[in-house]
Amino acid sequence: MSTGRRWQDIKAEAHRRNPELAELERQARARAELDAYVAGHHLKELHKARPGRASPSAGPLSR
Repeated sequence: MSTGRRWQDIKAEAHRRNPELAELERQARARAELDAYVAGHHLKELHKARPGRASPSAGPLSR
């Protein structure tokens, strides 16, 4: 069985292998994409929770 590794060591190795991970623009873009994904999920959950709404895939004649 392998021994545990420190998170700092793993992160340092990742940056050695992929130096572009340290680019601030790339980090900002990734953070924005994650925020948009989470917001979209929340909106989907809110939409599903609204009572009396037909599913979005149902046509206008489904009611």
